[in-house]
Amino acid sequence: MAVTLSNRVFHITGEPSFSLPDSPPGLVAAFVISQYGHGPAAPLRFAIVVAVVLPTVPLLSWITCNLIEIPRRRAASSSGALGGPALESVKRSA
Repeated sequence: MAVTLSNRVFHITGEPSFSLPDSPPGLVAAFVISQYGHGPAAPLRFAIVVAVVLPTVPLLSWITCNLIEIPRRRAASSSGALGGPALESVKRSA
């Protein structure tokens, strides 16, 4: 089980999932509905929303993860805020 869950596919899909709150699907859907929600019939509006939201939200999550989350974690780790190498050097000198 641990081998399966540590697989690269789970890592690639799981890492950006923490960025989902930064690009909530509801806001993307609301934007699409505001643009295309008045003319077409309900099934077509639903298809348009699904066609836009399904690829857009994971893409936004991936971008947010790679441009904000990962660099922030690296900076915090190197500064010692997360107990990284900088904190270890302070402990050794004390």
